Amino acid sequence: MKAIGEMPRIRPPEPAFTTPPDYQRTTYQQGSYGRPAGPRPGATQPVPTPPPPLQSRTGKALKWAVSALLIAALGLGSWQLADALMERGGTADDPNQTQTTDGGDKGGQKPKPAAPLTVQAAQEYVAKGEAQAPGDVTNTYDGDSSTYWRTKRYNEGPTLAPYKPGVGIVYDLGSAKEMSAASIDLRYPGDHTTVELYATDSLSPSTGIDGMKEIGTATTSGTSVSVKASKPVKTRYVLLWITAVPSAPADGYSSAGYKQAVTDVTFKG
Repeated sequence: MKAIGEMPRIRPPEPAFTTPPDYQRTTYQQGSYGRPAGPRPGATQPVPTPPPPLQSRTGKALKWAVSALLIAALGLGSWQLADALMERGGTADDPNQTQTTDGGDKGGQKPKPAAPLTVQAAQEYVAKGEAQAPGDVTNTYDGDSSTYWRTKRYNEGPTLAPYKPGVGIVYDLGSAKEMSAASIDLRYPGDHTTVELYATDSLSPSTGIDGMKEIGTATTSGTSVSVKASKPVKTRYVLLWITAVPSAPADGYSSAGYKQAVTDVTFKG
């Protein structure tokens, strides 16, 4: 027993240390415990999910607002471009071109075309000397261009004075009407015929030419003439007054000389 007690003591073997397992994360804990978190070698990285499109009410409203702004911008740009092209086109053809407007044309409306006035009666007007052809005055408004009223033949002309101040016919329009123009068809061309129009008070005027209101005058070397008033004149009676006639050849029972014949007269309101 004493020998056993004197033998050297042997230490027992130390227990082996085991590496603790990785700490498992829970929903109540932030961070990690144990080994640092990170991608393991060779592990596949997750692909981030793209944000969803604008499907919410706010997103739709934003898209509509952007679309409306784009449409408005395109419309404004198109209008400005068209306006610029129109201005350029209006001046490109003629840089010196000007536009005028009629003072009586209000609101962009075009004036109505002049309407013909109906002649109710007519009578030859004699200012001096003898009449010309009083029985033929109706031929000047019967609508037949083959019929006419003709003056006498004169040895000198074209001006009738001093032999006569003029020759003519007074027309009755039936009632007072605004007259703006007259068209007169003649039988003989040549240099020259002068026609004057006057507003008077009856078929048998109470005054001479000086007491009448002049409507207009015109001269022609052809077989038609138009007389336009500077402004419409309201009258019932109109005097067609001829003060110059051309040299014309003989025809029928009329000898050659200075003369004229009226085939048709049209008054316009």
